[in-house]
Amino acid sequence: MTGWRRAQAWTRLGLLAAWTTAMYLVRLVPWTVARWFAAWERRQRRRALAVWGRGALRILGGRVRCIGRPPEPPYYMVSNHRSYVDIMALEAVAGPVFVAMAEIASWPVLGVLCAHLQTIFIQREDLRSMGRVMDAMDAALAAGYGVHVFPEAGIPDSGCVEPFRPALLEAAARSGQPVYAAGITYTDREGRPLTGDADRVSWVGEIGLMAHLRRLLEGPGFVVTVRFDPVPRLGTDRKALAGELTDAVRGLCEGVGSGE
Repeated sequence: MTGWRRAQAWTRLGLLAAWTTAMYLVRLVPWTVARWFAAWERRQRRRALAVWGRGALRILGGRVRCIGRPPEPPYYMVSNHRSYVDIMALEAVAGPVFVAMAEIASWPVLGVLCAHLQTIFIQREDLRSMGRVMDAMDAALAAGYGVHVFPEAGIPDSGCVEPFRPALLEAAARSGQPVYAAGITYTDREGRPLTGDADRVSWVGEIGLMAHLRRLLEGPGFVVTVRFDPVPRLGTDRKALAGELTDAVRGLCEGVGSGE
C-alpha cells in the first residue's frame, strides 16, 4: 500500500505541476495587455485563479467550501494561516493579491508564478522594507485589486489563531480603508476537524515543502472551508484594529461568524 500511495503522490504531483503551468500560460495573455485593458485583465485574472485554485485543490484530494460572500475588490482582507493550501483556497473563492514571505520568490516554479500574479514579497525581519510593502499594497488597491495578508506572521505550531501583528495593518489604518476578515478551517470528508496525526494539511515544524507536499498527496481527502464576515473592521489605531480582527477570525474559525 505504501508503494501505491507513493506512486499516486508522484502522479498527482506531476498533474499539479502540469495544471499550474497550463494556467500560468493562460494567464500570460491578459497579463501582457494589462497596461491597455486593466479592467478586463483584472476580471480574467480572477477567473483564471478561481479555476486554478479549485483544480489544484482537486489534484491534492481536497475541495473548497465557501460560507458567506467574499468582498468585491478593491479590498483589504486578513485571515488565519494553516498551510500553503490556504492560498489555493483563497484564490479559488476571492482572487486576491497576496503579501507573502520573500522566501517564496526562490521556490521552483511557484516563485515565478507568484511574481507574475503581483504577489508583494516581504522580508518580515527587515523593518526597512515595510515602507516599500505599504506602497505596493496601496498601489494594488488603487489598481482595483483585493489585497490579502496573513497577520500571524507565519503558520502557528499550535493550530490556533494567534494574535495578529499590527505592522501589516498600518496601510489600512493610515488610509482608513475597511478590513475584511476570513476564517480558514480544514476537515476530513466526513466533517471532522483535522487535528493531531490526522492533520496532513497544516505545514508546521521543520518539514520541507516537498516533503510536506508528498505527505499531503499520499493522504486522504479533505475539505477546506473559507468563512467570510460581511462586516468589515475600520480603525485608525493599527493595534486596536489587529485585536478586533483577531477576535473576528477566531469567531469565524469556531463556526460562529456572521457568515455561517
